[in-house]
Amino acid sequence: MLRPSTVSGLALVALLLTGCSGGSKATGTGTVATNAGSPGDQAEQLLAARYAVGPRIPHGSGPLGTDIGNTAHTDFTGSGSLVFAFACTGKSVVSISIADRGHKLTSLAGKHQCGAGIFTRSVPYTATSRISFHGSTESVSPGGFAYAYLPEVGSRGGW
Repeated sequence: MLRPSTVSGLALVALLLTGCSGGSKATGTGTVATNAGSPGDQAEQLLAARYAVGPRIPHGSGPLGTDIGNTAHTDFTGSGSLVFAFACTGKSVVSISIADRGHKLTSLAGKHQCGAGIFTRSVPYTATSRISFHGSTESVSPGGFAYAYLPEVGSRGGW
């Protein structure tokens, strides 16, 4: 669980590293140009209200489906931790799992009610990590999702 001071510091670090604007959005396995009014825009705005997510921060958004996910294509240095942040709109409940190199980190799994704030987890990594998330829902209501992998304040590693 993140302490409020960690979240505030995280936002400041992310702002300093990235600026305030993104350029493109990763959705699933591809990257598409930013479209105003896309299904993930409202969810992305929820994340942007708390975190400064820019082009150097692995992030993305898209329409909410029964099976969503992404891998942070980032080269980590050293070991440390990052914050995975996820938001969605609509009325679905999303089951979220986080993995490193395909091995689920079961203690970080959880369920998130769309429209009810931001799901966050502190995720440990090493220089060989490949952090990913998977989300699933049994019934999808109209809505979108957004996610970001953010550097955690005080972490010894980096990318």
